[in-house]
Amino acid sequence: MDDSGKDALFLLNVIKKHKLMILCISCGLIIVTVLFTFSRVPWFRSYAMLEVDVKKPEAPNSLTGEANSEAIISTHLGKLKSTSVAELLVTKMNLDQDPEFINSPGLISQIVSGLRSLISTEDSPNSSQFDEIEKKNKLIKTVLDRVSVRPIHKSNLIMVSFDAKDPFQAKTFLDQFLHLCITYQSDQRRKDLKDTLIGLERELQKSEMKLFDSESQLVQFVSKSGLVPSSDGGFGPIMDQLKRQMETVLRTRELRGKYQALDEKSSGKNDELPGDLPNSEYVKKMQEQLATLEVEDRRMGALYSEAFPKRITLQKQITELRHKIEQAQKEAVSAALDAIKKEELISTEYLDGIKSEAMRVNALSSQSALLMRKVNMNREVHSNLLKQYLETQIRANSNLNDIHIIDTGSLNTGPIWPPKLLFLSVGLFASVLIGVLAAFVREYTDDSIQTTKRLEAQFDLRELGKIPDLNCVRFRSENGASRGAFLVHSEPQSFLTNAFRNIQTSISFVVEDSDMKTWVLSSAIPQEGKSFVSMSLAFTYALDKSKKVLLIDADLRGPSISRMFNEINDDGLSTLLQSPDMSFENVVHHHKPSNLFYMLAGPLSDDPVNLLRSDRLKDVCNILKKEFDVVIFDSSPILAFPDTRILSRVTDGLIFLARQGHVTEHEVTSAIEIIRSTQKSRILGVILNGVSTFDRAYNYYQAYYSGRNGKNWPALTERRRHE
Repeated sequence: MDDSGKDALFLLNVIKKHKLMILCISCGLIIVTVLFTFSRVPWFRSYAMLEVDVKKPEAPNSLTGEANSEAIISTHLGKLKSTSVAELLVTKMNLDQDPEFINSPGLISQIVSGLRSLISTEDSPNSSQFDEIEKKNKLIKTVLDRVSVRPIHKSNLIMVSFDAKDPFQAKTFLDQFLHLCITYQSDQRRKDLKDTLIGLERELQKSEMKLFDSESQLVQFVSKSGLVPSSDGGFGPIMDQLKRQMETVLRTRELRGKYQALDEKSSGKNDELPGDLPNSEYVKKMQEQLATLEVEDRRMGALYSEAFPKRITLQKQITELRHKIEQAQKEAVSAALDAIKKEELISTEYLDGIKSEAMRVNALSSQSALLMRKVNMNREVHSNLLKQYLETQIRANSNLNDIHIIDTGSLNTGPIWPPKLLFLSVGLFASVLIGVLAAFVREYTDDSIQTTKRLEAQFDLRELGKIPDLNCVRFRSENGASRGAFLVHSEPQSFLTNAFRNIQTSISFVVEDSDMKTWVLSSAIPQEGKSFVSMSLAFTYALDKSKKVLLIDADLRGPSISRMFNEINDDGLSTLLQSPDMSFENVVHHHKPSNLFYMLAGPLSDDPVNLLRSDRLKDVCNILKKEFDVVIFDSSPILAFPDTRILSRVTDGLIFLARQGHVTEHEVTSAIEIIRSTQKSRILGVILNGVSTFDRAYNYYQAYYSGRNGKNWPALTERRRHE
């Protein structure tokens, strides 16, 4: 078998071994889960839908617009969870008187309050006020815990819900909460706008006064200086005038140079004068006449000689006309030159005056600019404040709500809590899981003995056999006897009887000497089933009709054989040891249905140790060995009393019994070491009692015999069915 198969088998074995514990834990937790689930008060939830008015951005995919929308929605989410609205709801609905919202102090809170009152040496005068504030804060927190708000993705909608123990109350509380929230926001905005208007009015008055002062200063400056500044605070007209005058001076100087050049130039060529000179039109007409005469002279020159009278007269006219033109040009240039010189002089003087004025104005320009900027700034501030005031006034008179109710509170009759199916499913799974984990924890923390392998290796002992676990259940027969100890006798073909026959066979391999007839059967601690095993082993030997078997109850402190046989513990081993003259026939009883003889413990002795240490015990053992083939002493636990050590010295051997899952390995080891340290003591072997029936060998045996002959297993099978 591979490792996975071994792990699976180990898991199944642990579950089978601790199935009762797993079943109890699982059932208990399931019951607790069911009680918890169905005892919870159901909670109901009412839903409502709100819409937030968000200004759309100019660009369809504007990241700034989207961020602004998210910020506005986030702001409204915070306002819906504000303590102020919750406080209004508490006051409006009288929730401080509603049992649903008043949490009665628990036991721990009462204890803490009591300790606090004991520790505090004196009462604070404000303690009651503090208690009221704390109570009110807890109530507000309770209301806010029941309110849930969440934005709907990619929309301007907000889902609001309210939880209550009644669906109608949930709807009522939610509607009232939303109404108070919207009203509160509207009132707060109106109050804020009113305060803003008052502040703007004060600022407007201040700005008007500042504007009036700055304008008055500017007027005083203008009246004092006699200058009117431009809109930027400068003196543009003067500068423009200065510029124009400078251009005029430059122009006159240019003309003066031009006319001087004309005046100095020779005029014999009768050049054409500029049109802006005086007599220029007169000169131009004379030049035209001259041109006509010259044309006529050239025509006549082609026809006549120079001595021709008409030609002589024509040339004389041409000469006179040229002289007149030259004289007229000189007079025109001279007159123009004189005029331009006068104009230049006047322009230069005027320019000097303008320069002086400009220098004076320049000295006042910085002051003028400062006053003008102050006026402009105050005028702009006043204009902005007036604009804000008008806009705020319009907003104050309009609808101030930017959040609206789309759907009022819904009426949901289906509870949202507790989720019964989820609780039951998780509870069922967790119960089984916790049960299995508890089984594994117990398995790994259990240091009780499970097998005899370590004992065999450590002490060189032989395992005589295993006895299956019968769950320590005893069914009483019709005569009142305990049938648990009589199963071997009553059901000789059961697998329990065969388990003891296996032990009998193992003992026969160990006891090779036929003279070894007296054995002590004991265990390390009580409640390991040694009396049951002693009696069952004795019945096993008694099945052989040829052998006489004696069972002696040697537990002089807690005898149990008498109870098994339902007899009074009168005379027995203690009587026989104390009275040497006592006859064996008086203390040895015969179980007539079988070949078993038994001896009771007898009356309890005050000092059983000294009683067992007497030589009488050795004599009794020698006599019994002659009368019986097998003598089994049921002794007291080894770790509790020294009785077994004494008996092991006078008998032929000790059969050690260990109950699986009951006694620890340390206890078993200590008990074996005690017997080993006792002189003349011999341990025949170890019997493992109470072995879990999931052991493979016993399962094979049970299946085999149940299939072949079910009647051989009726009683035990029926009993295990009831278990």
